[in-house]
Amino acid sequence: MQKTRMFAPIPALVVVLLEGYLTLQSEGISKGFLFDFAGVPSILVPQRYPWEIQLAALLLGFVAVVAYRKVAIDERTKIVVLGTLVAAAILSMLFYGTVHSTRTNLFAMTLINGGTSPMTLGFIAAVSADAMRGKAGAANVRRRPAAYQRGWIASRKYRS
Repeated sequence: MQKTRMFAPIPALVVVLLEGYLTLQSEGISKGFLFDFAGVPSILVPQRYPWEIQLAALLLGFVAVVAYRKVAIDERTKIVVLGTLVAAAILSMLFYGTVHSTRTNLFAMTLINGGTSPMTLGFIAAVSADAMRGKAGAANVRRRPAAYQRGWIASRKYRS
């Protein structure tokens, strides 16, 4: 469990960076350009609605939530992931204007756009809802079927 907790911020930051990259390129395509590695809009493309990039961002958010629910079992890991995502979102909101006005580099711009992305904010909501659900969380709860809870199967088993 210690290894999971130690490396928990890394996948969360990778999700923030990927969401930021997809958001940044989606904004650029809708305006008619792509960003190069220096963060400068340099490649001209036809101006259009980038539905495939937005679909990829949606799928990335879904996969991130599913992977989180499989991996983050103990409470400390959930808190570390939540803290990482909230810190990325707060830092992104603080430095959004500065990074976009100076066009520093692609890494900084993807981190800033990733923190303010709606998918990252949705991921924060999913992680906090899972953390509030209970101490055991949804990933390791093994409940009996509803029929057992109502006593239907137990009463039928003893009747015959």
